[in-house]
Amino acid sequence: MHFGKLFSFAACVAVVAATTLTTPAQATVHGCSGTVCIYVNGHSDYVSYAHAQNYQHPYFGHFHLYGVGFSMKSPTQHWRYKSKWQIDVKKYFPDRSVFCAEAWENGRLLGRPCAEIRI
Repeated sequence: MHFGKLFSFAACVAVVAATTLTTPAQATVHGCSGTVCIYVNGHSDYVSYAHAQNYQHPYFGHFHLYGVGFSMKSPTQHWRYKSKWQIDVKKYFPDRSVFCAEAWENGRLLGRPCAEIRI
């Protein structure tokens, strides 16, 4: 009986270890540069959405989000402190794909953070 409990415990540990080893990596990454940050959300090689955010001050300008196979610019407008601009990506990407964000104010780059997905 004691041997059976030990075997059951060992079998559970083996199942948990196998599950842990086969779990895919997250595609959720982020980075900051200057006053701008990028956040990319997804699972494994699938990206759900990405957003850019400015952390310094309100400004009049636009965001630019880009990566493998996409490039999108926000409207040029007044952005409040910590305002973010989010896009739905909903695509699969290869390992080591890079996503970048930019924030522009009157032709001046406020920051260009990039984040790399590693699967």
